[in-house]
Amino acid sequence: MQTLLEARINLRQAKVLRAILRLGSFTRKRLAEATGQDLTYINQVIPLIGSFLVSTEKIRSGRPGPPEEVLSLTPEGEKAVLAQLSPLIEELKREAPGPIDLATYIPSPKQYNLVRELIDDIEKNSSVSSARLQRVVSLLANISENENLPVEQTIGESQNKLDSIQLSDKQQVAMARIDLLRGKLSWLSVEAPEDLRQQVFAFDLGVLGLKYFQYATKVFLSQGAKEVVESIDYWSTKHVHSVLLRNLTQKTPAALKMFWRHLDAALLPGVYRLVEKIVSPEPSEILDGLLQYYNQYCQIPTNRAVALLDIRRNLMTFAIVERNGPFIAKSVPISAEDQRSDKELVDVVYNCLTHYRQMPGSSAIDRIFVTGELGRTKRFNEIAEQAIGGMHIGDFYRPSQEGYPLATLDDTRLTHGEFSRAAEVGLTLRAAKFLA
Repeated sequence: MQTLLEARINLRQAKVLRAILRLGSFTRKRLAEATGQDLTYINQVIPLIGSFLVSTEKIRSGRPGPPEEVLSLTPEGEKAVLAQLSPLIEELKREAPGPIDLATYIPSPKQYNLVRELIDDIEKNSSVSSARLQRVVSLLANISENENLPVEQTIGESQNKLDSIQLSDKQQVAMARIDLLRGKLSWLSVEAPEDLRQQVFAFDLGVLGLKYFQYATKVFLSQGAKEVVESIDYWSTKHVHSVLLRNLTQKTPAALKMFWRHLDAALLPGVYRLVEKIVSPEPSEILDGLLQYYNQYCQIPTNRAVALLDIRRNLMTFAIVERNGPFIAKSVPISAEDQRSDKELVDVVYNCLTHYRQMPGSSAIDRIFVTGELGRTKRFNEIAEQAIGGMHIGDFYRPSQEGYPLATLDDTRLTHGEFSRAAEVGLTLRAAKFLA
């Protein structure tokens, strides 16, 4: 079959070819908008020049459907297009080509495409090696150098210098494209060995990736690239749970607070909504988070029940759980005007336990797991040990700086400073399952 660039073309086809030359890189939808042609016609033209096109990346808009392919001409394709357009120059010169469409500009397409494939492979295999990371860093440095941008041998090392650098619009878009890949690499590396992370990245991977994503979003918003902006929010929303889990399980509460402080709702609305539900959970969500955590990491003893208790400054959440789900659940608000005493909270739990034991068919309670603000839970346990311990419910777990109170596992990771965040971990696990 003869390709379009080997046959004589008509004016309509010439307009499409000229737009491809002007855009530099494009999606089919973007090409249709630039030429005023319908998508059906564009889909007929693209296969006719397919041998002169390369795929540089795939982007998701967040809407249903497969990701959109970003295409660009090969050097041979550019020459062939120019040769085809030359005989029609008189007919086309009324519509002089405009500047490169920055919204779809891809810096160093071949190298950029290779980096994207390497990062996609890291995401697919859920693992990253030192050799792979160094290869990506080297390629990104080459692309940056080709665009006269700051070259990073360690990802994130130039973050504090960017405000003093003047960049052209084209350089800003190139930087945004590179930062999008750096952001993905940062978040996909949160579970890499610590020595490898310290070798390749300048600081906290969660905040670093967030900064990259938000800079890229700002630039693409300024260029009207709505599809790229939506694809950044879509990808980061699907992957933010890995950052949150690391902050909740292996870092201090300050890491989560810092991430939350840097997150801009206007730039990454999907990420913001998800993280907000985890760092500031509703009362009903706290109970679900406890159940998610318990189901993931613990096991209800055969023919017995367990009690889950979360105490924080403004709320106490309590549930008795059997194998088939929560049997009794109760949330007790603690307002500033009505500060319930620790003794009153113990009474609430005691009454719930008493009511449950009086119900026909109730199971013996194996133990109570306590989580939440450590100051409140410690005082609660000091009072409850005598009041509830006499009910012969089994071991009563008490939180401490050294131990974790919500698991029979030997797990001390989730108790940091003044808070034990089992509910938040559970909500993050739920989000990860939903977005998988």
